[in-house]
Amino acid sequence: MGTTAKNTNCSCPSTRCKQHGDCKACMKNHKGKGFCKCAGWQQKMIRFFIRPKASAMMVILCAVMILAGCQMNPANAPQEYRLAGVLVTTDWLGHEQIYADPVTHNFFGVDGMAFFVRQGSHEAGTYTASHVDETIVSGGMHVHSSDYGVSITLEGTIYLAPEGFRGTVFSVNPVYQAADGSIFARVGNSMTSSGSYAEGQRISQTLTSTHTITESGRTRVGSTSVTISVGIMYAPERVVVLQMDSGSDVISRTEFAPGAMPDEITPESEVEFFIVETHSVSYAGDARVARSIYGREDERFETFSARHDGVMVKRSIRIIW
Repeated sequence: MGTTAKNTNCSCPSTRCKQHGDCKACMKNHKGKGFCKCAGWQQKMIRFFIRPKASAMMVILCAVMILAGCQMNPANAPQEYRLAGVLVTTDWLGHEQIYADPVTHNFFGVDGMAFFVRQGSHEAGTYTASHVDETIVSGGMHVHSSDYGVSITLEGTIYLAPEGFRGTVFSVNPVYQAADGSIFARVGNSMTSSGSYAEGQRISQTLTSTHTITESGRTRVGSTSVTISVGIMYAPERVVVLQMDSGSDVISRTEFAPGAMPDEITPESEVEFFIVETHSVSYAGDARVARSIYGREDERFETFSARHDGVMVKRSIRIIW
């Protein structure tokens, strides 16, 4: 009966493992993966460090685990996906990882609000496409590409009525894009509100991540920063559109229900500008009116209406001068 040669230089720190030093036995025992228990922890640690920045307590916990025997070099860790944005939910995802539809890029079956950008390529070159839920007001979406890498910065806000804001826990789940182009979300951290419920109050969370890509022997460093805020907006009760002439006289006055705004508005020929009034009631019961002015240089304006859960849905109205 022959004997199996042992690898006396085996780097696996799990010296108590029965397969220690016997690579073939290790592969057989672990169904071809070749991971001992410690190597399995290394893979989990690698996945942790290429996720967005975690809390200080989680970093300390990881450091303790490394010092206990599992060594890892983050610089050499495989980085197979990048941070693309967030999926905000008020319920726990229920899964460690959930994929978006490969065609529509929607997270079907998940009651959430997605905000991310995806990158791809075609015959003409590379491109960047955005996916912004109707409940998210984009405060900025910037993509900067250079010979050294691509940096992406996203800022968005979700508005709720005070009743929907109060005591609600919002889960900010990071969204990633894998090397094969697939989009998926992972369970993230939560945030909730405290204090008053006046219009303008908001809570925010920022996720940041860096990743490296090596192509044709050339390494590029990419970065992503995503800031998502949840703020209070008093639910609109009606929207009034006033068309004005050059002398600031009213040409026409039209009132709409917030959810019944038309897709486009064509001002009268003599109209120079118009005023959009949004009527609402404060948390204390006081009547409020917010006014915005739009001139011939403006092509669109936005209005909002409240969903059944108090989340505001934005509506973009085209102006046809």
